[in-house]
Formats: sequence, C-alpha cells, structure tokens
Amino acid sequence: MYPKSYVQENHHLNWRDEDHRLAYLNAVRDLEGAEGPYTKPNLYLITSCETTREHIWDILDFRTPHDVVYGCWDEPWNTQESRMIIALVSLFNEETFADKAAKGTLTTPILDAMEWAAELHEIMQEPFDPVAASGEELI
Repeated sequence: MYPKSYVQENHHLNWRDEDHRLAYLNAVRDLEGAEGPYTKPNLYLITSCETTREHIWDILDFRTPHDVVYGCWDEPWNTQESRMIIALVSLFNEETFADKAAKGTLTTPILDAMEWAAELHEIMQEPFDPVAASGEELI
C-alpha cells in the first residue's frame, strides 16, 4: 500500500505496465528525502524498462540519485532499449543551464522521431495498396 500523496502526485504519468508503476513507486519511496531535482523523472524513465529496473543502482548513483554512474553504458547487461533510456536520463542531468538548454532542444525532436518511427512501423506492417494511397477512384 502506498501513501495517498504518492498516488495523487503521480496519477498523470503513463505507465507501460504494472511492473513499471510499482518499481517507480518503490524506488521513490526508497529515496524519500534524498531526491535531487531530476530524480523522479530519472526513476520514471529507468523503471520503464525491465533491464534498467533490474539495474537502477548500476545506472544511478545512490548517493546522488540524479547522477548517472560513469561507465554504466558499457555494462554487458545493456540492451538497445536500456542504452536509449540511459541516454535520455543523461540528457536531463547536464550541469549548466546552457548545456540543458542546448540539449533540451533535442528532446522534442527525439520524442517526435520515436513516435513517427512507431507509426511508420505500424503502417509498414499493413499491405501497401497504391490505388488506395493515391486516393484515386477504382474503375
């Protein structure tokens, strides 16, 4: 059971599945009082993937949970998905405002490209009908 404040604070988040939600809530509870400015977004991302859920403290430094552990990218347990998540978490953790602003402008195109790629992947799974695609009437 979780305090009502946890549930209310996080009700707007989109969970991949119940494991994602529970792992996030557990990690936030474990760090209560030790959060940095990016800790909760970092935990939300890291707990979204099974691989990164299993390696939260190999990715985030428990002493400063908004910092990514140097070298975690090269660990043998990484997958393409976990590396993408580590890259996004690193994007949130730049030290200076100028770095954040410069890299922050990439966040929207990255997310848009991911959504676009998912849509294209879905479309490519359907048989292509050139007549329907052209909008011409069949004779």
